[in-house]
Amino acid sequence: MNHGGRAHSARGSLRTRARRYWQGVRPALFALAVGLVIYYVTAPSSGPEVGTVAQDFDLALTSGPGKRFRLSDHQGTPVLVEAFASWCRACRNATPILVEAARAERAREVRFVAVGVNDSPEDASRAAQSWGIPYDVAVDDGSFARSYQISRLPTILLVSAEGKVMHTTTGRVGRDQLESWLSEAGAARKN
Repeated sequence: MNHGGRAHSARGSLRTRARRYWQGVRPALFALAVGLVIYYVTAPSSGPEVGTVAQDFDLALTSGPGKRFRLSDHQGTPVLVEAFASWCRACRNATPILVEAARAERAREVRFVAVGVNDSPEDASRAAQSWGIPYDVAVDDGSFARSYQISRLPTILLVSAEGKVMHTTTGRVGRDQLESWLSEAGAARKN
């Protein structure tokens, strides 16, 4: 008995069904990809509006019990804030540029603070250690993300010495862009 013809026919039928399936799925995947691009291009940016007065915040630091970061304690000094999460790959990728900027000698002091959003204190602390963050790391209790309208991570913003939001961006900030921001705040990198 020869079953070779039936096996060949079954394989051909399977290939035909798979081809039809992918012909139907490809347009759906393409539409999904286009939709995601449109969303990220047209979605409102994350963070407060540039030129507005920065809302004061008072958050627990991961460096020890009772230690806190209050924005109002740094009046007169520019403050660079990064909203991040330990699980956020884009946040991790943005960190080296921020760390380099924080370690650079500057014309004036700039305070850097990372605020862990949707993170436990332990996760935020582990991320800070693993990513080599040398500046303060605070943990959001929900009030920071609400008042600063954080909807995407990382969100990076610069608060002027006078307490106004100078710049804000979502995603990885470029080295030149960050240095330009800091120069505008009077904190240019020293050579």
